[in-house]
Amino acid sequence: MALVEIERKFLVDREKASKAMFADCASGNYSHLGQGYFANGPISLRVRTVHRADGTTKGELTLKGPGTVTRYEQNIDIPADYAVELLKLCPCAIFKQRYRLGRWEIDTFSNVVDPDTKERLILAEIELSSEDEELTPTLKVRRLFLCQKYAELIEEMYQKIEV
Repeated sequence: MALVEIERKFLVDREKASKAMFADCASGNYSHLGQGYFANGPISLRVRTVHRADGTTKGELTLKGPGTVTRYEQNIDIPADYAVELLKLCPCAIFKQRYRLGRWEIDTFSNVVDPDTKERLILAEIELSSEDEELTPTLKVRRLFLCQKYAELIEEMYQKIEV
């Protein structure tokens, strides 16, 4: 059964994110991911390895349909050792550490850098409940709406950052 994925990604302020990530790292709320694409176009096929803080590892294949904000996505669990071997076959693999802050996922990349600062890239991602509710018809984020809807989560995130 295919699912519809609706997500938005944002560049993160490095200084603020680092404080939150260190707090989550201490709590074990993170995982290491390796991922690569066999096909990356309107339809893409991704392989991923997930190494969790608790020591468990899993592998998955993901088929993604066309789209930018909204697209079909189907995840298929595969044995972790298969995923590791498939990842070796990908022409360009990326590695990142993922931290969770409420509904937000913050990724810091090991091998992707900001071309201006030469520092590791940090992205925040949030899964949305519907495209029309949180985005304009031109796919711009309705910031005031999101700030009001997720006020508690945003406040919680900043409280963790100030730890």
